[in-house]
Amino acid sequence: AEAGSASSSGGVAAATTSTTLLLVRHGETQANAAGVLQGQSESQLTARGRAQAAAVGIALRSRLSAAGVRVAPVVYTSDLSRAADTAQALADALGAGGQPPPALHRDERLRERRLGPFQGLSPAECARRFPATWAAFSCGDFDCGVRPPPAEEGADAAGGIEAVGSMAARCSDVLGAIAARHPGGTVVAVSHGGLVHTACVEVGGMDGEVPHISNGSVTTLKCDGAGAAGGAWRVEQVGEVIVPRDGGGAAATEWRARPNVDMAGGRQ
Repeated sequence: AEAGSASSSGGVAAATTSTTLLLVRHGETQANAAGVLQGQSESQLTARGRAQAAAVGIALRSRLSAAGVRVAPVVYTSDLSRAADTAQALADALGAGGQPPPALHRDERLRERRLGPFQGLSPAECARRFPATWAAFSCGDFDCGVRPPPAEEGADAAGGIEAVGSMAARCSDVLGAIAARHPGGTVVAVSHGGLVHTACVEVGGMDGEVPHISNGSVTTLKCDGAGAAGGAWRVEQVGEVIVPRDGGGAAATEWRARPNVDMAGGRQ
């Protein structure tokens, strides 16, 4: 199901002004397994990815129940299928035990960064077909505006590469909207490695290197204040693998070790 809006809040207590956001990266996709960049292109979950989503949902339900936390009655998700399918698995698990599953609210602001000509290619293919654009992207010049994107033929394919500032703006907008709808609540949202990274650095003000954000990992952010878009965000945990090493079928340690190629040069 898809909810157009969510006005009711779920959470610890009405008097609490700190909103907790559990930001989950989608399960493994066919593109992840093949080692190619996805950006905003579509790629379906693999069998491993579906198992990850189900296992994370069960683990979240157990953790929240043990802590006496009532989660919001809606799971927010990117509208890309890999995130929406992961979100549905989480909602199904959170609604087990006689409780109705949370509704899904799809929001394109939770999408991965648009990677234009790199979408569907491996890093090696990106470097071969777009050497100057790939070099600028990989070293961070493209993001920081040190020099303009090189004018290579085809570099503007699929809308070109999304500017970091644009991604940060939509990330801030959607997180603020979620906090405003659920002041003092605990909310689950499903997104992508690049968006989670942006949430930590550009919205949460995280300094230093951001830890690896693996498939199915959970990043916890809190918004202090009245829950309005202007609330102050802080990062509590990044890329936490909440499924035990012997849980979820294939060892969770494999999920942690597998590289994330959604962002260039190992950056997330």
